[in-house]
Amino acid sequence: MEFCYRGVRYNRPAQTLETTESEILARYRGNAYRVRYSERVEISQPSPLCKYRGVPYRTLADGSIGTVSPEERRSLVPLAAKVALTEAQRIHTRHLCYRLNERITTARASGDERLVAMLEREGRELLGSR
Repeated sequence: MEFCYRGVRYNRPAQTLETTESEILARYRGNAYRVRYSERVEISQPSPLCKYRGVPYRTLADGSIGTVSPEERRSLVPLAAKVALTEAQRIHTRHLCYRLNERITTARASGDERLVAMLEREGRELLGSR
C-alpha cells in the first residue's frame, strides 16, 4: 500500500490479521453479524528510554519496568534541549546583570552607599558563578 506523508511517498505492506468467527451473534442498527476475534495478538512493547517525573525507566519485553544506566540517562536529553537550556541560562544571566546595573544606578542616584556596596558584591558573586 502506498502512503504519502508531507510529500514523501513510501510503501508499506498491508498488514493481515487472521480472525476466526465465533458463535456470538451480535446486532448493530438492525443488522445481525457474527463476532470475529483474532487468533493471536502480538503486542510489541516499546523499549525506548522514557522519563516519568524526572525518573528514567525502560519498558522491557515482558512488560516490566527496568532501570536505566547512567550512560543511557545522558542520552535522554537531546542535544537541542541542552543547547536551548544553555541559551536560556545565558539570557537569564544577562537579564540579571541588566537589572542589577539598574538597581546600582538608582542606589547611587539616591546616595545610599551601603546599598551600592551590597549590590556590587552581589554583582561580583553573579559574575563569579558564571
